[in-house]
Formats: sequence, C-alpha cells, structure tokens
Amino acid sequence: AFPMPAGSRGVAIGLFNRLVGLDLFDSVETLERQWPRLIASAASALFDQQRAIAAGYSPTPAHRRLDSGALDRMLTRASSALVGAAVTRSVGLGTDVRFSAPKLIGTALVHERRAIHVALFRAA
Repeated sequence: AFPMPAGSRGVAIGLFNRLVGLDLFDSVETLERQWPRLIASAASALFDQQRAIAAGYSPTPAHRRLDSGALDRMLTRASSALVGAAVTRSVGLGTDVRFSAPKLIGTALVHERRAIHVALFRAA
C-alpha cells in the first residue's frame, strides 16, 4: 500500500501532528531492504496511537498535519546531541553511536567512517 519512492534514502514518519521518527540510509538498496519493516512499524504505531486516543489515554490532536519546521528541528537536535554521543563497537561490523537531546533519541551504525543507518525518534 505504501511503495518506496524511487531514489529514496530515508523515510520520515509523522503521526497526526508530530514527527515521531526519521530513518536515513547510506543507499537506496539499504532502504529497499528495510522498507517493509519500517512501514509495518509505522502502521503499528499509528494503530497504537488511534487506540490510545479512542480509550482516552491520549488527547485528540488539534491538527492532522506536521508543521513545516518539524524536520529541521529534529535534525538540529540530532546535530547538537552528537557532541555527547556514546560510541561503542557494534555487534557486527562498524560502531554504534547513541545520542540524546531534549525530545530526541538517536542511533547510528557507522562503518569505515560512513553512516550506514541513522535513526532518530521523538522522545516524550
């Protein structure tokens, strides 16, 4: 139902009026391998959010669209959080980089000085 746009190297996920995640990859091929899992995860998060709203655990969002500055704010937070990042050996090849900032949690897999996957998530 959600085909990967040609030439894409990442996906931003918004639920109602919030940008909740961003996944960036080193190549189109890497994203292609991960696309079904990312879309399934986004759909699951949407259903969870809808159930929480229906049950009264979460408020109904005032709007259904992201504001135009949401992506820039997430990337700015990630950039500033890298200063205090924890870098450890990956289980496989490369290194794991973990960082956080107010309203943001991020991870990256880096191999031979190249970011293979960067994942950013909105933190409560």
